[in-house]
Amino acid sequence: MARWQAADYARIESVTEHDGIVSVCFRDGDCVSLPGARLLPPGAPASDWRALHWTTYDFSVPTAHGTITVPWDAVRVLTDPAFSRHMAEEAAGQARRVGSRLRALRHQRGLTAKALAARAGISPVSLSRIETGRHDVVLSTLERLLAAMGCSLRDLAEPVLGEAMGAGETAAPDIADDEAATVAWSPAGAVRNGATAPR
Repeated sequence: MARWQAADYARIESVTEHDGIVSVCFRDGDCVSLPGARLLPPGAPASDWRALHWTTYDFSVPTAHGTITVPWDAVRVLTDPAFSRHMAEEAAGQARRVGSRLRALRHQRGLTAKALAARAGISPVSLSRIETGRHDVVLSTLERLLAAMGCSLRDLAEPVLGEAMGAGETAAPDIADDEAATVAWSPAGAVRNGATAPR
C-alpha cells in the first residue's frame, strides 16, 4: 500500500508559521516546512499568517481580498516527491480518460477527426494528441470541442451509450449543481475541499 493511501497521511495535526515559514505536521508523524508563499496562488495579496486557521484536511489564511484555503494535498505535492509523481500519473490518466470520452462523443456524432478539428478551430494533429491523452487541453479548447459536437461538460462526464467504463471507474460527479462545493487553491490544480482525502 502506498503511504498516501493511509488515512493519517492526509490528516493535519498542526499548522504553524514563523518568519514566513509554514510548518505542517500530519498524523502519520511527518512534519514538513516550506515558505508560505509557495503554498499560495501566484500574485496572492499579503497574507495575515497570524490568523491562520486549520482543520483536519486543510488550512486557511486571510488576505486583503478574502481567505485562501490550502488543502492537505497541496502541501504533500510540494514536499513528497513520490506523492507528486503519483499525482502527475493521476493527471495523465485523467487526460487519457478525457481524450477517450471526446473520441467516443465524436464517433457517436459521426464526425471525423478532421471535421471536428475544423469546427473547433484546432489542428487535426492537436485533436489526435488530445484524444490519445498526449496533450493537455485547456478549458476553452475543451469547451470549443464539445460545442462543435453539440455537447457540454455534462456529456463529457457521462459515459457515451455503448462506451464501457474502466474497472473501478465511475462517472464524474456533477459539481455544477452542488452549491455547497468549494474550490480551493492547490499547486496540483483546483480540487474540491476534502474530495481527495483518503477514507
